[in-house]
Amino acid sequence: MTFDFKNLKSDLSNISKTIRFVYDSDKRLCYFRLVLIIVQSILPLISLYLLKELIDTITNSGTSGSDDVWFTISLVCGVFLFTQISAVINTIVGEILGQRIIDFINSLLHNKSLELDLTYYDNPEYHDTFHRAQQEATFRPIQILNNISELIKNLISFVGVAVILASVSGYVLLIMVIAGIPALFIKLTRTKIYYEWRKANTSLYRKVNYCSMLMTHRI
Repeated sequence: MTFDFKNLKSDLSNISKTIRFVYDSDKRLCYFRLVLIIVQSILPLISLYLLKELIDTITNSGTSGSDDVWFTISLVCGVFLFTQISAVINTIVGEILGQRIIDFINSLLHNKSLELDLTYYDNPEYHDTFHRAQQEATFRPIQILNNISELIKNLISFVGVAVILASVSGYVLLIMVIAGIPALFIKLTRTKIYYEWRKANTSLYRKVNYCSMLMTHRI
């Protein structure tokens, strides 16, 4: 199975549209969430550096450098506390922003449905598209937002670790980059296959939902 690079431009375009939806839903929260993501990405690197400094201080100074040791320990504890606080704030902001995104997209769907001509409601393809939009509006934008957030965090952390490894050996950095390519390829391929499967079975899902509604809802 080969990855279709021709659709990469279309996928990137869809991601950019999703990011635009997120941004339009609440601009201030988007900026605040971005700042929190950057902070959470940098804090682990700071913790690693402080732990290194703590070990060096204990090794080189011994008991004579106890003030420096306690000062470094205080910094490590402070960074750890700030990391936990920022994680809680990021979770709260993410939940609020997620609800804003759901409300924003549902509003777009409702407005668009009012603008369409009645002939569209007799078109099965339109119903399939509208069904996918309704079903995925409650979780897909949030999922993409979380994935983008993790991507930014991992990218910043990767750059930090890459700088450290490059100072030790360039071959270690090269091996780490090559080792991550198969996982990226598998994830992109799996996502593409799942999307095509969901798209191909949309009509079946609509029929199942309709039959389930007839059997379980009071009409």
